[in-house]
Order: sequence, then C-alpha cells, then structure tokens
Amino acid sequence: MNQLASSSPLWRLINLNPLIGLSAPRLVSHFHYGERGQYADLQWLYRFIEKRDAVVRAVKRRLSNALTGLDWSIKPMPGYDENDPDVKKQSKELKEAYDKVSNLRKALTFLALADLRGFAHLEKIYAGENAGTGADPWDVTELRIVPQWHWVRDGLYGDWCYNEEALQWLSPDNPVNPEHFVIRDVDDPADEIFTICFLRKNTNEKDWDGFLETYGIPPIFIEGPPNVPKEKEGEYQSMAEKVVSDTRGYIPNGAKVHTLTGREGATNPFSDRLKYLDEMIVIAGTSGKLTVLNEATGIGGSQGKVHQDTFNEVAAAQAAQVSEIMQEHFDRVFLQRKFPNQQPMVYFEFAPVDEEDTQAHVDNAQKLGQAGYDIDLEQLGEKSGYKLSRRAAPAPAQNSLPQKEAAPAQQPDTAAKVTAPQPAGKPVADAPATSSSGEADPQLVQNAIAADLGVQARWLAPLNQLFSDLIAKANDGTLDDAALAAAVKQAQSSMPELLGELNVAELQGAIEKAIGPAAVKGATDAIRAKVQPAA
Repeated sequence: MNQLASSSPLWRLINLNPLIGLSAPRLVSHFHYGERGQYADLQWLYRFIEKRDAVVRAVKRRLSNALTGLDWSIKPMPGYDENDPDVKKQSKELKEAYDKVSNLRKALTFLALADLRGFAHLEKIYAGENAGTGADPWDVTELRIVPQWHWVRDGLYGDWCYNEEALQWLSPDNPVNPEHFVIRDVDDPADEIFTICFLRKNTNEKDWDGFLETYGIPPIFIEGPPNVPKEKEGEYQSMAEKVVSDTRGYIPNGAKVHTLTGREGATNPFSDRLKYLDEMIVIAGTSGKLTVLNEATGIGGSQGKVHQDTFNEVAAAQAAQVSEIMQEHFDRVFLQRKFPNQQPMVYFEFAPVDEEDTQAHVDNAQKLGQAGYDIDLEQLGEKSGYKLSRRAAPAPAQNSLPQKEAAPAQQPDTAAKVTAPQPAGKPVADAPATSSSGEADPQLVQNAIAADLGVQARWLAPLNQLFSDLIAKANDGTLDDAALAAAVKQAQSSMPELLGELNVAELQGAIEKAIGPAAVKGATDAIRAKVQPAA
C-alpha cells in the first residue's frame, strides 16, 4: 500500500524553465533520452508546451470537454446472461468498487490524455486501516494521478520506477508493483509532434518579427529638387532627415518622396508557414480528422457541430482504449480477489451514452406511469443508466393567487428525480421546457437552454441541479435578476472550458428564456393541483 508523492518538485518549479534556450539539438537530446526511459526533462517540457501554445491548449481542452460527455457502466461479457445471479452479483460488486473511487472521472480523463504525453500512471489508494469496521481495507478510494516527470525506466520496455525528485539522470533501480497502479502506455504520443511544431513556430515567428522590423515600416528616401546649389545640399539633407524621422514636415518645391518595401510582387511566407504548423498540430491531436480544418472555429451552429463531432469521435476512441486498461489493471485484480473461484463475467466500459436506448427506457417509464403503473426504480436505473430516487411527498403550495377550477385527478406519482448522468444527444430546436404533466422539468429546461446556445445537451449535465434550483426559485417567486446573474456566474465557474467561450448575456438570455415560461407554467399547474413541483 505504498503512497507516492504526486506534486511537482520545488527545484523544478523554481529553477527549470525548459523553454529557455530550447533549440533543435536540445529537443533531439530530450527525445533521445526519452527513448532510453529517462523522461523527467522531456515530460517537463511537454507540460510547458501544453500551457504555452494556443492551438495545443485548444486541442487538449476540446478533447477533455468531449470526454466529460462520456459515461461509464458495468456490462456482462459476451456469452453471459445479465439476469444470471452470478453475473448480477459480480456486476453489483464491481460497480460498487468503482463508485468508491472519489476521483474516477478525473482519473479516466488523465488516462485518456496519455495519448498526448506517452504514458499515464494512477496509483491505487486503498481504504486500509481507515476503512472502518467490516469494510474491506483493499477497497480503492482514489486513483491518484502521478505526474509524468516522476517516472523512469530502463529503456522502452523496462520496469517502471518512481523518481521522487524528478531527476533526469536517476538510475532505474526501484521498480513499483504494477498491481497497485493503473498504467497506460502509448508508443506514438502526439506531444512529440506538438513540440516539434512548437519549436518551428517559434523560429517562424522570430523570423517574421525580424521581417516586420525591417519592412514593417518601409524605408523612405527623399529626392531633392533639381539644381540645388552645392552649398545648400547639406541644409537640404538635414531638412529631409528631420522630415523622414518625424514623418512630417516641409520639403522644398520639386522634392519627391520614395518608399521601398523590398517585397514588391512577393507574398508573405510566414503566415502560410504558421497555418501549416497549426494544421499539423490539429491533425496529430485529432488522429487525422481533417474535417475540423475545413470549418471556421465556433461553439454554435454548423461549424461548432463539425468541431465537436470530431472531438467526440476522438474521445470515444480514446475511451475504448481506457476501458481496456481499466479492465486489465482494475477489473481483473478486483474480480480475482472478490471471486477467486469464478471466471470474470462482467467488465467496465467507458463510452458515449446510447441516447436512443436511454430515451426509449425513460419514455416507456413515463407512459406506464401515466397509465397508472408503478415502475421499479432499480430496474429503470439499471436499464437507463440514470441514478434514480423517489420524489419526496409533496407539500401544499402556499400562495395568494385566485383559485381556478379544480384540477383533474392525479395519476399515481411515478416520476423520478434524475441526479446523474444525463443522456448524450444533439440539441433539439425549440425543445419544450415542461413535461407532459405540465410541471417544469429540469431535463427539458436543460435541453431548451442547450438548443438556444447551439450546444449538445449533455455538455450541460453538471448544471442540472443549478437549473432545478432556478426553477424552484421561479415557482416560489424568489427568482430575480440578482439570483439569475449569480446562477450564470456559478455556471461559468463550474464549466469554464465551455461556458467561458459564451457571451454572458447570451448565456443569461438562454437560461431566462427556458426557465421563465417553464417555471410559470409549472407553478400554475402546481397551484391547481396543490402540489409543489420537484426541484
């Protein structure tokens, strides 16, 4: 149960900026020692490139955002019936094991980003003595991220050794036990290509800066008027130099001004070179998905859809590889310990949510509920992928509005509150913000906001509770401009990668537009039925 340090060494943070003096020979040296298993300097350089290059950072952020739209599940292996008691028991135990991991989503994203960096290590932190009476001390409570510059090994295929001080020249003589880690190793990391492009872009931009210093302000020459007396030439020259230095002034009649750019008829090669290098970064970061290069950037509309669809594809491919790693390093170890006399019958999958299947299960449950049938929440949750809980008993609404006609008899309450996750899918234009019962529905409000912003509804899943709170405020009359502005601020801080690209007024308008009519209708129906809508 060893626990490794996972922070950056202070001496590197203070003394070592790998961008200072970075050159082609030094980069080749970093690659050379990386092939030998000495990664500290190379991985430290990757960290700076990912932070400093705008296109690299954008590719990394887009991929990370796409990964947040995926979900994990436990599935039976081919040939096994999900209703088999042994399969159900293994599935339940493995799901509970993953639920105990406090940073699971962050850990899965880190594993996926090994495609950029070459490898990723997650240390299994066990419950141990803190597990409590009756708990399993071998329960994994965290998959702790260990930064790449803390690793060294003997060559490409040697044992992984922990490099506590992140020293470049450490001898690999303290191998870790791989049973206590989840490790992903990628042979052709994209950061290698990113780094080469970064160096060439820097050289290109330096040359471009030099070009602009020479030709950005074109040289100016003044041709004196004809027949200037020889004794006056010095005076005329002094006058011309003052005019040129200040770009304004008086010159004698007949004098002419000439400007020379030095590049008449030629094209500027620097912007084309820079565009080419950025395209190489995008190609490497999206595994050759060239469609993203043919569309202008943007979060909404058709361009944004092309970009996000591309990164969704890339994320799905990465998630499939991450699933295999988790099956080998987590599932296998756990199932062998829990079920030593059984073959593994279930496995972990990290993948996009099947929107059609999920929506079909939810729709069927809603129709059955309206027909007067109760739905087993455990079975519905298992089928749909949602975590479900029964809504609390409603309290009579207190209000001073005039009473309307009596509401029709209510069907048995089969509604369930969705807490996580949200289904994947494309936004639907003019999505309704109320359910078929007339109540304001947080999921439909979320869909309506996503449609108005031109993003996929599942991107807004982390804000589901926020939308629910806003609906509750609107229903009880406490939703004002200040509360709405505070909600927008909270939304931006919760999802800075996505919402940071949106105009604040646009975001606030979309929320107001979706929640306003939905909440008003929900409140009216609640008053009629003497029922408080679920928040």
